[in-house]
Order: sequence, then C-alpha cells, then structure tokens
Amino acid sequence: MDIQPLIPKIEKHLGTPIRSIEKVNSGASSRRYFLLHLDGETYFPRDEVLIMLVPLADIQILLDYMNVDYYLRRMHIPTPRIFEVWEEAGIIFLEYVRWPRLDMFIHAHPEQMEHALRQTIQFLQHMQQNCLWESHCPAFHRRFDEAKYQFEFRFHVREQLLERFFGVHLSANLEQAFEAFAQEISQTLDVKRPTFVHRDFQSSNMFFESQSADHPLKIIDFQDARHGLPVYDLVSILWDSYIPVPDSLRATLTREFYDYLRDTGIDWSYDQYLQYVDYTIIQRKLHDAGAFAYNYHRFKSRHFLQFIPNTLDMVIQVLEKYPRFAPLTELFAHLNQEKSA
Repeated sequence: MDIQPLIPKIEKHLGTPIRSIEKVNSGASSRRYFLLHLDGETYFPRDEVLIMLVPLADIQILLDYMNVDYYLRRMHIPTPRIFEVWEEAGIIFLEYVRWPRLDMFIHAHPEQMEHALRQTIQFLQHMQQNCLWESHCPAFHRRFDEAKYQFEFRFHVREQLLERFFGVHLSANLEQAFEAFAQEISQTLDVKRPTFVHRDFQSSNMFFESQSADHPLKIIDFQDARHGLPVYDLVSILWDSYIPVPDSLRATLTREFYDYLRDTGIDWSYDQYLQYVDYTIIQRKLHDAGAFAYNYHRFKSRHFLQFIPNTLDMVIQVLEKYPRFAPLTELFAHLNQEKSA
C-alpha cells in the first residue's frame, strides 16, 4: 500500500501538516506501518506518531487489534498506546516505541540473549496468568482447535508452500501420508484450555528495554490472539525464525516452562509435554514457512524468503524423531536442499 495519496487526507484529519514520513518494518502481513513526524500543534502527546495502515478489505484486523489491545491493557499487559482509531481510512494512530525490537536487540547484543529470553518467558507467564477468560475479548471467541490447525496445513503448507513455492503436487501416496500427518498433529494439539495465546509471540513483535526491571517488554501484532495450547507462544519465541537460539538454551528454557505449567495445575507428564512442544514446532514452523511464501506471492516481496530454509530445518530436526512421519521428513529435506543449492 502506498501512503502518499493519503497524506493530504491525513493532514486534514489531524489538522496539522506532516513534516516527513518514514516507512517502518511491517512484517509478513497486509498491514503497513509508517512513522509520521508532524509539523505544528497536534492533540497527540508527541510530534511523532506511528500509523498502522490496514487495507479496507481487511478492516477486521484493525477492529480486532483495537479490541484485543483494550483487553490487554486492562489486564496490565504493556502495549504501545493507541491514540486514535480512524476506521473509515483503515488507520490506527499509535505510540511510537523508541525501544529496539527484541530481534534487533539480540542481534546487537548476542551475549544477552539468555537474559532477554528469560525476561520474555517471564512476560509470557505473566500474560498467561493475568489474561483470564472474558466474553468481550475476541481471543476467547476463537480457539486453536483441530479445524484451525487443519486450515493452516491446507492453506499455508500445502497450497502456499508446497504447490506455489516449491511447485510440488503430491502423489497419491504422499497425499495420503500428508493428510494422516496433518490430522494427527491437528487432533493432538486441539487442547481445550482457556489459555490466552498471542498467536505471533516472536521477537519481531516485541519491543525490549533491557534496563527496565518492571516492564521490559511491549507487544504488538496480537490481533489474531486465540485461546488454546499453553506451549504455542513458548514455541513461537524459542523456535523463532529471526533469532538463532542455541539448542541447549531451548532445552533448558523448555524444561523450566514445564515446571511453571505444573505449578499452575497442569498435570501433563513430561513426555506428553514434550510431544506437545514437538508437534507445535512442526505445525508452527510449517505455518511460518507457508506465510513467508504467501507474502511473496501476494506482495512480490522477496525479503522473507531468506528465512524459509532455516525455518524448514527446524521442522526437519523434529520430524526426524518420529519415524512414522518419514515420507514428509524426506520430502521437506529434499525440497529444502534442492531450493538452497
């Protein structure tokens, strides 16, 4: 989306001229972010404001963001402040957070990765404990259930990743194996719990202030929040496509999160917990790879294609632990090696 045609309309709406505009990283979605530097008096507390621009065809994204943000702030979960919602233009005016994104912080300070991730997981635990069921929050009207997982296997994995990106049409035997694979994982992960799930709890959607002892994080991109499996957000951050988390650190933090879940009353065995983690890695990272491919097909941006090989490597590493998934392991390994060559 090009913001230039909207500038006169925005200036008229705000009643002040715009001095300059900076494009801000928007991630693999239809939303676009721009930082406006305003010239003159404004009713915002600063002369700079971030706008989230949403295509009018996707206006539900804007409404869900607004409603989930309202819920999170009442639950004392830090988010960038919403200054104004201009629904007819598909715009939200937001506080511009000067903190670095978590992925940027970790790449700049790799020696502080463990500290930053521990802070992030503490934040996640705080969010899960505080974000209790409420009828007005969209997250509690949609669950990570079998139908949702199956949709993502069908759309993101089969259509966008395999067919459109890799150009693969499954043979009858592989199609049968894929359907059984998707069904087993989808049914296993369909855990009926009221746990709030951010849905995209990854480093690019967090702002991190290492010097803040009380509230070191602010989160964004929560408009698709749901409820369901408590390990989904854990997997999203520890198996994040944008930061190179060492396997040893993943194992340590995964074990510690199990102890936290036990303290909250979840009585899974450790083996059952690890299977939930493994299956979530497979599902989440295949979804991510498909989302990167879809972003390329929809917006013709090659930026996120660079993350597909590493994302699939994470999937393959886990799939190798499950011999019954061997046909899919071989398929993804072959395609990833062929594409990377």
